Amino acid sequence: MKRIVLSLFLLSLSLVSQAQVELVGDDNYGRILDLTYHPTIQNRVYAVTLKSHILISNDNGNSWDFFYSFPNYQARVQQLKVLDDDTMSFFVAETSNHFENTLYLLDLNSVTITKQFTPPVTPGATYEWIKSYDIYNANRDVAILNSSFKIGIDSWDIVYYTADGGVSWDMLYLQDYELNDNISINNVAINPINPDHLFIARANGPTDNDGGLLVSTDAGLNFTEVLDGIELNAITFDENNTDTMYIGTGWKGVSNVYKSTNTGVDWEIIPIDWDANGPYKQVNEIEINSNNPDDIIVLAGDEIAISSNGGLDWDNYPHDVDDSNGLYLFGTHASYNPFNPGEVLITTDKYPTRSYNGGATLEQIDNPFYFSKFVDYTALGDGHFYHGAQSGMVHKNTLTDEDEAFHIIPLGSFSVNAKEYFPDKYVEGRIYMRNGSGSNATFYMLGNHGASIDRVLLGYFGVNIMDVETNPSNTDEIWVSFSNSVTRIFDTTQDESFVDINLPVINQPPPAPQILHASTFIDPLNSDHVLIGQGGRVFETFNEGALWIEKSVGLADYLDPAADYVFDITQNPNNPNEFALATTQGIFMSDNYGQNWELVHTALNVRNVVYSSADENTLVASVYTSGASEAHIIYSMNNGESWTVIPGSMLEYVGSGKMDYSFEPGLAHVYMSTFDSGPLKVSIDINALSINDPVDNSVIGIYPNPTRNYLNIQLKDGVEVKTIEVFNLDGQTILETEFTEKLNVSGLTEGLYLLRLTGENGQFYVKKFVVK
Repeated sequence: MKRIVLSLFLLSLSLVSQAQVELVGDDNYGRILDLTYHPTIQNRVYAVTLKSHILISNDNGNSWDFFYSFPNYQARVQQLKVLDDDTMSFFVAETSNHFENTLYLLDLNSVTITKQFTPPVTPGATYEWIKSYDIYNANRDVAILNSSFKIGIDSWDIVYYTADGGVSWDMLYLQDYELNDNISINNVAINPINPDHLFIARANGPTDNDGGLLVSTDAGLNFTEVLDGIELNAITFDENNTDTMYIGTGWKGVSNVYKSTNTGVDWEIIPIDWDANGPYKQVNEIEINSNNPDDIIVLAGDEIAISSNGGLDWDNYPHDVDDSNGLYLFGTHASYNPFNPGEVLITTDKYPTRSYNGGATLEQIDNPFYFSKFVDYTALGDGHFYHGAQSGMVHKNTLTDEDEAFHIIPLGSFSVNAKEYFPDKYVEGRIYMRNGSGSNATFYMLGNHGASIDRVLLGYFGVNIMDVETNPSNTDEIWVSFSNSVTRIFDTTQDESFVDINLPVINQPPPAPQILHASTFIDPLNSDHVLIGQGGRVFETFNEGALWIEKSVGLADYLDPAADYVFDITQNPNNPNEFALATTQGIFMSDNYGQNWELVHTALNVRNVVYSSADENTLVASVYTSGASEAHIIYSMNNGESWTVIPGSMLEYVGSGKMDYSFEPGLAHVYMSTFDSGPLKVSIDINALSINDPVDNSVIGIYPNPTRNYLNIQLKDGVEVKTIEVFNLDGQTILETEFTEKLNVSGLTEGLYLLRLTGENGQFYVKKFVVK
């Protein structure tokens, strides 16, 4: 299902264009986490992706939009909590920046970070992250964090507490042999009505002394231990009676839930008839329906327990751990619908689910957000779009909009050597697949868009494939380059039929650096004429590598022959003398068939460049995500004389490792693989009118956001605005007026809009807002 989720104005020094971003993935594979209802807005749900995005749904999870994108593709947003009508909290992990791996508060109206809790840096630590946290809602300067840090290959847990918003921190617990038997921590909590009443749920250690719940009534100055010897995990308070609290067991032993009616002093086991089978016994979540505290759900390993009478009686529902198509091995989060008794959203280890009977039965919530490793578009026939999902591949006929999936691996299956796909640009429905198993791989030719295995081209090899190119004059012949400095020409009419090509640069055996063949161009008018990129140089042959001629004039000043790469070589379809290169250092062009090259755009890790097949003088290029580069798109409308950059901020900061293109008059479509948002399609209107650059948007404030009737606009001192324009997701101007501090938007339908404020001198400011 396609959904247009954002309409953007893309800005450069002299050009502005419009682009549309669509989610074009298959809803069957969507994986989102921490699904949480808004407490007072009906049908509003928040969730997080597998990486760096917070999502919003205004129709009870039937469709989703980007809500907040963390500005680092490495980030993994975790443990989202909606604290009240206006604020949510979450922490970020997995970035290389310690000061980003912290706890955040996000204002739901302005969609801005309002507070960041950054605990102390542990001396000598090479990496630090948060595992769990709690915030005292009556005073959000009070927080407790369960963090971990790594020194060398070992990691330890540490618990911090702050009462002043992170200005100062008290260390409450350190995973240490002398102090705490090296026992790690699973969870932490604060009494909802007493900020000095703290709880630390312990896990296991290397000694016989494990588990236990540490309780403090004086903000961590002193602790007593209860439930000693028991590994503990989930902690929950009854919001309607905070003397009542529940705690669940961890991974070790059997599943159990304990209940206290005097805020953790005394505990009793809840008599739930747990299933003894299955390997997963931890209790990850205990959720009490705040609107009806008789409803309780426990998400344990391979089963769910529910009560409808406040915990007096329980029904449990085991799930088959051997069912590869099942929806549940363990759960991590549950959220009751405040407007529909019995409906609960459950985050599992597999897909997001919904239950209409308190958790007894589950159904999958379809959505298009998941890891997609590759994308590819071929204009052959009806037009075909391919993308990766669960180590397999999804094919979409772009005329009929029908999807079919092949080679999908069920969630929970493991492969150390994932599949790679290379659709043929000249033979409709033909795809080349590298299928790894352990340290070995097989190279297949697939037919019928991946449905059939037609040929085994190479078996039992252990290296990666750098590039696959079909001979346009003889489509039974393909050039394939490998990551071990081997290049072969395959005859696809036979199994394992190939000849090795002598490359122009002969590599020495490792550990000497390998100068790899990363790109190939086969002349469509003369297939004997081939250009390749090896390292940071371009070479030409007319006899399958018997003789190579270097064609690198103009590259040497910018590209290192060993350290850099020429990733892509493309020819202008309107002028065969013109070529463009995508390289590690930018885009180069030649107007004399590669005799000389000129650097026309500087950027790190440019992986593709292509001439439009529909608009003369238009080129589009892509920068992939890497340690040195943020995924973004570059395009030129004047044959490379100037370039417009569509930055990562305009693409929701997605991480992307593959992009491909299609064209129609006036439009360039860029397909992006992403780390957590499925495949995206970015449609660029290359004929958009030029306007001035925007200026700093931070001088403009808007609230409330989302809004229903009015949008208040605040300007910093000295800022003057003349007109207001509102654009919908199609880029259409739907409201235009002179400046007012209180804009009436009551006539707009629900959705996302762009607000553009234009000043006296033509400068403008752009803000996003939501009408609910």
